[in-house]
Amino acid sequence: MNRSILLSAVLLGLLVLGGCASPGKRVWPAPDGAAGAPDQSGAPLFIFRTGGAVRGAPALGPGGKVYLASRDGHVYAVSPSGAKEWAYELGAADGEAAVAVAPDGRIYAAAGGRVHALSPDGERRWVYATRGTVRGAPVPGPDGTLYVASADDATKKDDGYTYPVDHLHAVTPRGERKWVREAAGGVAAPPAVAPGGTVYLATRDGGVHALNPDGDRKWSRAVPGPLSASPAVGPEGAVYVGSKEGRLHALTAAGERRWTQEMGGAVTAAPAVAPDGTVYAGSGDGRIHALTPAGEEKWTYATDGPVATTPAVGPDGTVYAGSDDGFLYALTPDGTRRWARGTGEPVRSSPVIGPGDRVYVGSDSRRLYAWRGWPEWVARFPADPPEARGRFRWRAGHGHPAPHTDGTSLATVRQLAERRFRHALATYRRLPPDLRERQWRLALARPLPPRLAKDEFESSRRFRERLDRARKAYRQSVEDHNRRVSELETAIRGFRRDRRRLPAWKREQILRRTFLEVLGDPELRDIRYDADSRTFYGEIVANRGGGLQRTVALKRAVSPEAARRLKPRLQRVDPEVTFEVGDDGGLEWADAAVAVDGTRYALLPTGAPAPVDVRVRVAGPAPERVDLTGLRVRGAGEDLDLTVTRDPEIRALQERIVQARERIAAERLKERRLARLKERLAELQGRRGADAAPNARTRELLEGLPEAARPRPHGVAVIIGNRHYGGADSDIPDVRYAHNDARAMARFARRTLGFRAGNVVVLEDASKARLEAWLGSASHPGGRLADLVKPGRSEVFVYYSGHGVPGAREGRSHLLPVDASPDQVAITGYALTTLYRNLSQLPAKRVTVALDACFSGRSPGGAVVRNASPATLTVKGVRPGLAGGTVLAAAAPEQIASWDTEARLGLFTRYWLKGVSGAADADGDRRVTAGELHDFLGERVTYQARRRYGRVQEPRLFGPPERVVAELP
Repeated sequence: MNRSILLSAVLLGLLVLGGCASPGKRVWPAPDGAAGAPDQSGAPLFIFRTGGAVRGAPALGPGGKVYLASRDGHVYAVSPSGAKEWAYELGAADGEAAVAVAPDGRIYAAAGGRVHALSPDGERRWVYATRGTVRGAPVPGPDGTLYVASADDATKKDDGYTYPVDHLHAVTPRGERKWVREAAGGVAAPPAVAPGGTVYLATRDGGVHALNPDGDRKWSRAVPGPLSASPAVGPEGAVYVGSKEGRLHALTAAGERRWTQEMGGAVTAAPAVAPDGTVYAGSGDGRIHALTPAGEEKWTYATDGPVATTPAVGPDGTVYAGSDDGFLYALTPDGTRRWARGTGEPVRSSPVIGPGDRVYVGSDSRRLYAWRGWPEWVARFPADPPEARGRFRWRAGHGHPAPHTDGTSLATVRQLAERRFRHALATYRRLPPDLRERQWRLALARPLPPRLAKDEFESSRRFRERLDRARKAYRQSVEDHNRRVSELETAIRGFRRDRRRLPAWKREQILRRTFLEVLGDPELRDIRYDADSRTFYGEIVANRGGGLQRTVALKRAVSPEAARRLKPRLQRVDPEVTFEVGDDGGLEWADAAVAVDGTRYALLPTGAPAPVDVRVRVAGPAPERVDLTGLRVRGAGEDLDLTVTRDPEIRALQERIVQARERIAAERLKERRLARLKERLAELQGRRGADAAPNARTRELLEGLPEAARPRPHGVAVIIGNRHYGGADSDIPDVRYAHNDARAMARFARRTLGFRAGNVVVLEDASKARLEAWLGSASHPGGRLADLVKPGRSEVFVYYSGHGVPGAREGRSHLLPVDASPDQVAITGYALTTLYRNLSQLPAKRVTVALDACFSGRSPGGAVVRNASPATLTVKGVRPGLAGGTVLAAAAPEQIASWDTEARLGLFTRYWLKGVSGAADADGDRRVTAGELHDFLGERVTYQARRRYGRVQEPRLFGPPERVVAELP
C-alpha cells in the first residue's frame, strides 16, 4: 500500500471529529485503575523494586492493589500506580516466600515454616506454625478454610521400612488448626481446591490424592514419575498434573485416568485451563504447550529457556507465560506471539492478570513489572459501540509521554494518531481466528474422488454397484463441502461489509486518547488571592504545553484567614477538568474542580474559553478514500504537513539492543546446557537422593508380599545394601537403589519368611570391617551371624545389593565394601570364596544367598574399575562352593545387573519380590521353589533388561532347584 492510500485510510478515520461525525456525544472510555494507555515500545506501566528475587505469583486485592512476596523476607503492598503502600517483614530472608489473598481481602503470606495472616493495611492478625517448610502459597478454600502444604522432612517407619512424611494442614480463618493429614512420599507443591471444596494434592512419589473438605480421603491414584507441581482443576472437574519426567497426566473427577501427553521436558508448574477446556502448560525444554481437552496437541511455542511458570489466560484468550530466558510472552489462542517483554533475569513468577487488562509478573531481577496485556488500539472491537455519556475527565494520571515526539505537542498528536489509525485499521479488517480456522479446516477437508479397482474375484455387476455407491457418496460429500464453503464466503462478506472502516466511536477514542497523552496532566499554577473579592485566581495549564491554558477563579468565597491556610494546599493538588464532546467533533470545556482535604471547590473560567478543536479539513469529496495534503488543528496557529519519518538513531539503537539480547541469550543457553550436563552426570553417578526415594509403585510391591505360612522364630537374615561409595570425591558410582533393595528384602524376610524382627539385620553402606564382623573373615570364619544360628534349627538368608568386582590379577569375584578401592580389591574387598566358605561352616538347617550385583567391573551408573578395558578383566570363581546351600545371582559374571527406575529397585530384586508373592508358583502348590523362582526371573529379568537397556542379563541358580524359597499362605 503506497503512502497516499495509507494517509487516506488514516484521515478517513479522523473524519469523525469533523463534519462526518454522527450527531450525539461520545464517551472517553478509560479503564478502571489504568495508569495510562499502553506503549507500543513495550515500556512497562510501572516497575516496583524489592530486595530479593520475586518468584511467587503476585496476588490481587480489592481496589487494584497488588501484593507480592520477595526473597528478601518481606511482603509488599503496591498501589495500582506502582507506589509502595506498606511492607511486612516475614523473618525468613533469602528463602522461599509466597502470598495469597482471600475473597474477604485478608492477605496470607508463607515463609519458612510459618503462615502470616495480615489485614489489608498490613497489620498482623495471627501466625500459624507448621512442622517444617511451607511449600508455596497458602490456598484459601470456598468456605474460608486455608490449606497449607508443609515439607516436614519427617520419616515414618513401617516394619523397618522408612518413608518420608510431609503434611497438609487445614487452618480456620482465625488461625486455628482444623485438621492435619499425612502426605506420605513428600508434598510436591501447594494443593488445588475445586469450587465444590474438594482438595487435590500431588506428592513427590507420583501420588495424586483427593480429599473432602473435612480431610477424609476420596481417592488416591499413582501416576508415572515424580511430581513437583500443583494440580489444576478444569471446568468439568478434570484434574491435570505434570511430572518431572516430562509428562502431563489428566484424571477424571473420580480419579480415573483420561490421558497422558509427552511434553518433552519436566513440568514443574501447574498447568492452566481455559474456559473452553484448552490446557496450557510449560515444560523444561523451553516450550509452551496448548492441548485440547482430549489431550491432543494444538500447538507449541518455543522460548530460549525452561518454562517453569503457570500460564495465565486473559479474557480475550491471550496466553501469558514467563521463561527462564528472561521474557514474558503473550501468545494468541492459536499460538502466535503478540509480544515479548524482557526483564533481564529469569521469570519464575507466574503472571497474574489484573483490572484494566494489566499483567503483573515478578522476576529474579528483584522487580515486579506491570504491563498492559493487549494494546487497546489493536484490540478486538465490539459489534456495537459502548453507551455514550458525552464527556470525559482530564486529571493527573491519564496523560503519559508519547513515543517519538518531535518537540511540538500538536505535531505529536498528528504523528502518533496517524500510526495508531494505520495499525488499528489493519488489525480491524483482519479475519478473526474463527473464520481463519474454518478456512484452514475446509482446505484440509476437500473431498477427493474415489479410486476403485475391480478385483479378479469380483463380478462386473458387483463392481458396478460398488462404483455407483462410491459416486453417490462422493457427490454428496462435494455438495456438503460446497455448502460449507458458501456459508463461509457469506460470513466473510458480512464481516468485510461491516469492517470497511473503523467505527466512529473507535476513531474518536484513538484521537482523543492521543490528545491526552501528548498534553499530559492538568496543573493549577500562578495561584493568587484577591482580598477585595475574596476570590482565588489561577491558571490551568497542560504540563507538556501545547497551547492549552485557562484562567479560572474559585467559585466559593474565602475569608482572608482561611485563604492564608488554603493557598499552600491548593499549590499541592491537581485540578480535574471535564470536557463535553461536541457534535462537530470539538472538545468543549464543561467544568473544572479541585479537591482539598475532602472538600471540592469548583473552578470557573473568568472569560469565555475557546473550544479545544481537533478536526480534519477535507479538500474535495471523500466518499471512501480521502486524499488530503495536510491536517489543520484550529486554534494552534500552525499548519502541519502529513509526513511519516523514522529516526535512524532510534533504529540503530534498537538493532544494538537486539544484538545484545541475542548475545546474552546465547551465553545463558551455554550455561543452561552445562548445568544440564552436570545434572545428568550426577544422575548417572547415582547422587540424586530425591530420585532414589521409594515411590507409590515401591510401596505397592511391598504391600503385596504375602504373610508367612508359618513363623520361623529361629531364622536369621543378614541384609546388605551398599549405596554410597567413598563420598562425593570418589570415582566409584553409587548404587542408586541399594538402600531400597535392602529395606525391601528385610520386609520380605520378616513378612514372607516369618523371621523375627530381632533376627533380621540390615547393614546399609557396610565397610569391610562390618562385613567381616557379621560374616567372618578368611582367618576367622566365625562372625556375629554364627552367634545367632541355632544348630540344626536356624534357616539363614543372606542378601547383598551393591557393587561386585573382579580382582585385577587373580580374577576372583569380590563384594565391594563402601570403603574399598577397586584397584586393590584383593586387599580391600570381601571375596565371595570367603563368604561361601564361612556360610558352609554354619550349623544351619539351610542357607540361601541372593546377590543383586554383577562382577564385570561395570554398573548402570558407570565403570567401577577405572583405567581398565573390560577385555582385560576376567572373572573366576563365581560358582560357589556352598555345601547344601542355594545361591541366586542377578547376572552372569560378564553381565551388568540392571536397575528398575519405575519401582526404584534393582531389576533382580523387583522380580524376586514379585515371584515370591505367588507369580513364580508355576504348579500352584503354594510353594515357590528355587527352580520355579529361577525360571520366573530368567523370563522376566532377561526380557526387561533387553527391552529397556538393550543388554543381556541372565540370572543364575546354584544349588538344588527343588529347594523351597518361600511358602504361601
